[in-house]
Amino acid sequence: MKTIAAVDMKRPAIAVFGSGMSILKMAKDEMVSIRERCFTIYMNYAMCRFGPEEMDMLVWNDWNVSYWLANENLKSGIKLWSVEAAFPFGLPMVIKDKVDCWIQSSRGNFTMTNMLHDLRKFHPDKNILLFGVDFKVEPGENVKWYDAFIDVDKRLRKTEYPHERCFKNQVRELEQVDAGGKIWNCNLDSALEVFPREDWMEVLGP
Repeated sequence: MKTIAAVDMKRPAIAVFGSGMSILKMAKDEMVSIRERCFTIYMNYAMCRFGPEEMDMLVWNDWNVSYWLANENLKSGIKLWSVEAAFPFGLPMVIKDKVDCWIQSSRGNFTMTNMLHDLRKFHPDKNILLFGVDFKVEPGENVKWYDAFIDVDKRLRKTEYPHERCFKNQVRELEQVDAGGKIWNCNLDSALEVFPREDWMEVLGP
């Protein structure tokens, strides 16, 4: 089974784009510039708005995302990274057959946690820049940026989304990631304090 080690990342750093609302505050030109300098990984339903101009790879571990992609939402030119559990019996295998590599880590319950464990294990020399990892929800805002573009994920929450409890659980998991001084939170307004906050241009340098 192929891991992220099999993916050729010639650019000097890796940029991971989460689901936080700060993603919507980023200009398209900035995201394209980040991709020019970093191997870019987006999460979950990111293809509802972004394509190969901004994104090198999509990562997810929820079978609902697999189903959504299979429903004519998959965009070409983007690598796929997932877990076996995202393809339960009966789900169309058209997407599974296209997956380029599989998450190996199972040290957490969140995609972000296991993804970072794998990136640190298989690409230990690369800086990892985090975007959209907000860990807070402003009053009147959606919980995830793609809720403004599709209602799939939002509709699946049959009760009020327990985001505060979710954030606390995820912080405990991320604290177990061996960052090795290579993971940077590039949302300067983020509430996550596990990794140092820094402007992405300062991390990458001239």
